Amino acid sequence: MPLKTKFLDNNEIQNVIMTKQMKWESIDLLKDLISFRSITPDDKGCQNYLIEKLRELEFEIQILKYGDVPNFFALKGTQGPLFVFAGHTDVVPAGNKSEWDSDPFEPQIRDDRLFGRGASDMKGSIAAMLAAVGTFLKLYPESSIRIGLLITGDEEGKAENGTKKVVDWLIDSNIFPTWCLVGEPTSSLIFGDTIKNGRRGSITGKVVLKGKQGHVAYPDNASNPIHSAIPIINRLLREKWDNGDSNFPKTSIQIVNINSDAGADNIIPGDISFQFNLRFSPETSAEKIKNKVIKELEGSKFKFEIFWTHSADPFYSEPGTLAETIEKTLIEKLKISPKFSMGGGTSDGRFLKKLECEVIEFGPTNQSIHKTNENISLSELSNLEKIYLHTLIELHNHAAKI
Repeated sequence: MPLKTKFLDNNEIQNVIMTKQMKWESIDLLKDLISFRSITPDDKGCQNYLIEKLRELEFEIQILKYGDVPNFFALKGTQGPLFVFAGHTDVVPAGNKSEWDSDPFEPQIRDDRLFGRGASDMKGSIAAMLAAVGTFLKLYPESSIRIGLLITGDEEGKAENGTKKVVDWLIDSNIFPTWCLVGEPTSSLIFGDTIKNGRRGSITGKVVLKGKQGHVAYPDNASNPIHSAIPIINRLLREKWDNGDSNFPKTSIQIVNINSDAGADNIIPGDISFQFNLRFSPETSAEKIKNKVIKELEGSKFKFEIFWTHSADPFYSEPGTLAETIEKTLIEKLKISPKFSMGGGTSDGRFLKKLECEVIEFGPTNQSIHKTNENISLSELSNLEKIYLHTLIELHNHAAKI
């Protein structure tokens, strides 16, 4: 049955602020969060800031540090289905600071946009989550749902000691959410145009072909591995890995690096290495990909080595109550009909799906992420906070009827 959504308009939100029902404003929270130079995995106190805010709301906090990676899980409530916000405080390096118009860790507002590293990936979403939770608990102190926040410092890095291990801890602790919302920047061209309910898998291969070094004037006395690598690469690029399915696009491959340097232009190199990445659908698997590549390499006369990094399997989350709530709100209040997508890079959603709950990713636009002058528009941030707030309200209403 479709959920009936009552969206707080700007006047109602302002009334909440004037009556001191709003705990915090997301813009202030985001400014504070950006000021922490939390380049993965060095958190620089960013999570401690969040923990103190959540303790003001009487959340129970479980600090979970694995290796050098800080994480925490915060929980509020003792009964009802569990809804979890998931996010990461770590950011990528700023890059060349001379290409920034302002210090990447000193938030600035220009032309109604807030600039700073992490503004859209994904401290903006965390600020909106925290503001929404604060307001929701003011409006509904006796909530019919439990609320959790899973925050990691290892999403932009190796992703080994972050959400992956927190999920294992949740399972061991018998904590299983009904819904999980990841605040990744999913919107593409305009805010709200994309909701993600799955991701393709990812596997990277590095191949080293070994030939025989020699002088370029005497090719019969050498064996040039470059000449063999070129047709192998072309065949891999032409390979039809699968056709995808109704939810996932077909598997794609990209060559990401080629290297062969004998140190002079009159030397045939003794080896060549090339690296490739495949984003794959559920219609194939990492093992099938490995077997196809190895079979191709075995057809070469050269000895070879291959090294694999299998970072993610594909996952799909059937849209349910959570997805329906976000979609309906976007259509009715922002006049945007979002598409559901499994495209883009990997995310921590692949780990959260292990909890067997509905996993949805929704956040701001991703056009400036990982770039210099990363930013988020103030209207996006405001709308994101409202959508997160209404998601909480509708899930509360939904749970009250169960």
